[in-house]
Amino acid sequence: MHREGKREGRTKSANQYLAGNFAPIQKKTLPLTPCFYEGEIPADLAGGQYVRNGSNPLITKDENTRVHWFDGVGMLSGVLFPEKGSEIQPEFVNQYLVTDIFSYAKGSALSKPFLFSISILIDPLASVLSIALHILRTVILTILSQLPGSPTPVKKTSAANTVVLYHDGCALATCESGPPLRFALPSLQTIGWFDGRRAEGEPEKSEREGFGGNEMMTFVKQCTTAHPRTHSVTGELIAFHASLVRPFVHYFIITKAKSGRQPLLTAPVPGMTSPKMMHDFGVSRGYTVIIDMPLCFNPLNLLKGSPVLSFESSRKSKFGVFPLYQPEAVQWYENNPCSPEGKPVPPKYAEEQQCRLCYYSFPFSPVSHAQPPGTKNQWALSAIELEFPNVSPLSVMSEAQYVYGCSARSVCYSVELGKAARIENLAKINAIDLIQRGLETQPQPIKGCVDKRSIQEILKSSDPDPIQLFAMLKGWYAQEPRFVPRSNPISEDDGFVLSFVFDESQLDERGSCRDDAIGELWVTDAKDMRTLLARIKLPQRVPYGFHGCWFSKDEVMARRPYTTRKLTEEGAGSWVCVAMSKLDRIRNCTSPTNWSRREYSVKIASIINNLSFVMTPFSRTNTGLNNELVAVSRSHESNPRARIQTMRDTGNDPAPGTQSHIGNTQGLVKI
Repeated sequence: MHREGKREGRTKSANQYLAGNFAPIQKKTLPLTPCFYEGEIPADLAGGQYVRNGSNPLITKDENTRVHWFDGVGMLSGVLFPEKGSEIQPEFVNQYLVTDIFSYAKGSALSKPFLFSISILIDPLASVLSIALHILRTVILTILSQLPGSPTPVKKTSAANTVVLYHDGCALATCESGPPLRFALPSLQTIGWFDGRRAEGEPEKSEREGFGGNEMMTFVKQCTTAHPRTHSVTGELIAFHASLVRPFVHYFIITKAKSGRQPLLTAPVPGMTSPKMMHDFGVSRGYTVIIDMPLCFNPLNLLKGSPVLSFESSRKSKFGVFPLYQPEAVQWYENNPCSPEGKPVPPKYAEEQQCRLCYYSFPFSPVSHAQPPGTKNQWALSAIELEFPNVSPLSVMSEAQYVYGCSARSVCYSVELGKAARIENLAKINAIDLIQRGLETQPQPIKGCVDKRSIQEILKSSDPDPIQLFAMLKGWYAQEPRFVPRSNPISEDDGFVLSFVFDESQLDERGSCRDDAIGELWVTDAKDMRTLLARIKLPQRVPYGFHGCWFSKDEVMARRPYTTRKLTEEGAGSWVCVAMSKLDRIRNCTSPTNWSRREYSVKIASIINNLSFVMTPFSRTNTGLNNELVAVSRSHESNPRARIQTMRDTGNDPAPGTQSHIGNTQGLVKI
């Protein structure tokens, strides 16, 4: 049943990432706001906070602007579980990450996003000049932002929209295009860029070196992987930086501030032969694995008429394995092509497009090899698609038995980066069991798998089973599942799976979300993957996004002092903003498709003319930090206690002022 209400957007968008629950939130963000819930919230969650990152593109004035799921500034969505007397009263909060590009966009009149869309880099039909103009526009904007009159100098171009993690008293948001960005718990307010020593907004100074050292090109080398790792024993932050010039990869280990250990900074990893799109890597307690896939990221491809970002199936995939603190001792293992983003392998090796959980074993030797040794095992554990995998935080960097993730029944994760596939199943895979079976049966390398059953066959099976699926109700779709262990677990899977979910019956006939659409956070028993323990009704929806993290009560409370980052006043004028706004209004000036040479010259001349007529100085706004100092000892930031709002859930609307939760039924839903 569709509810009455306005749509978020006036017309149906032709872009899949601007439609349904992929569409960005257009209303104001919320401070910590009490939520209704059904069921019983486990006491083990008390004081902790679940936070998930995702892109939330600012809606532009140009309806033809390219938008990809990976575009857009980061928006954090979180649920805090504070204790209120003898009960836990969940509170929802969401905040934009105030990056340089977000602050610049809010303080300017640009009709197009500051950064070019990733879709232009992977579009095989995009012309060389089209791509060059998109990139050039971003470069020009970055340079102009440094001039007097700019609302915000853009020193980092990261959207910080991919991952959240915890390191040494800091909650961090990350993305490949820049350094981590620190934010506050539990308010999710932005603090500042983290350089490996300290974050902007922290009062304490540090003499230690950070990401990239102190060289002239430090700002480039500060771009770290979107998936740094925090060492489970030492608490060190482990990351790498991929670049366009040799040696193509640098490796970092950032120690805790008071550990007394020296950090490992900008250490080259030898053996790379060309620039690659390196999204992720692997780390155990003693070794690091660098993944060199034939997903090439090279602007020189423009000269060959190829996309900047392209999958080159003729090249081998390589895994670089080295001792944790010795990147110079790397050993490379060659394999047939595959990709960390779920790309299909060539037909001679694969039966279909794959995004599966795979097992590799590398016979690492302390003696250097003249030729890269071969991989001992390389096959899939299951035939079902699996995305967003994670393990218990208590088993990180060790031999984890269970892997949690998600899968789709009706579609597969396509060759297109981030195709808009919706999650219909949460999955729990007993990896140890399947690996043992694989070692006994030895499936065919690359395209072979241990468990060949489909999702439908697994759903019909009875316990015990190495693969357990939690099937969403019809019309409901989930997001990345995150495992949270109990306070004193008796087994590795003794805990809960948390996931934001959305009921798409709230979409109208055009496929658009209504303004009153809401989401939920589901808490599921991780042991049986069937019992839904609690459903937390959120005051607004959470768009489909990326990766989340569970922050324990101790992590929420143990924080370095900080001051929060102030956002530039919206609509603040400057000659730079007006100039670029005029430039953007030239129809299709950055999206040429079929122009002739004469048309190109006319357009370029028009751009120059427009730019020359708008250089009128405007006032510059203050973009400094505010003076609010947050003490470490505070349990969490105070927020005005708003009246508990009525959650407009279909058919079950409690009246304002009633009890803040509905029932306490243990094991609310059995599926």
